[in-house]
Amino acid sequence: MSAAFTPGTPGFLLLCLGLLALMVNGWTFFVFGLDQRRAASGGFRVPQRTLLSLALLGGWPGAILAQVWSGRKTGRQPIGTLLTLTGVAQVLMAGAVGVTAMSDGVHPLLDINRLAAAFDGTAPPGAEKALPRRFGPGSADW
Repeated sequence: MSAAFTPGTPGFLLLCLGLLALMVNGWTFFVFGLDQRRAASGGFRVPQRTLLSLALLGGWPGAILAQVWSGRKTGRQPIGTLLTLTGVAQVLMAGAVGVTAMSDGVHPLLDINRLAAAFDGTAPPGAEKALPRRFGPGSADW
């Protein structure tokens, strides 16, 4: 394994996020395919709320691919429009995060080094003191 993908590095964080995206899209593709097979056989359908929730969690590419692959629900309303709007919104948000992360003033939540430090348990430079584990009466840190 390359040193760029060792735990605690930004590359490892991006690798984990990429694998998570593949898993979510694979699951979404499977559920959409299951719904389409059930529709063809007249069986119990997967609720549209579930299908749209999976797309909203990042699985919209898998949903679109399942629609194109099977040729079902490609022109159906409102799911076709909602999937398109979900995809456009997520692409715009990803672009906004990318532009913000590349600017000079990186927001602490978007700092890839800060996120990578959370994976290996170390505190990045300039990090605030962590809250105590125990709250309430008798807590030594309060």
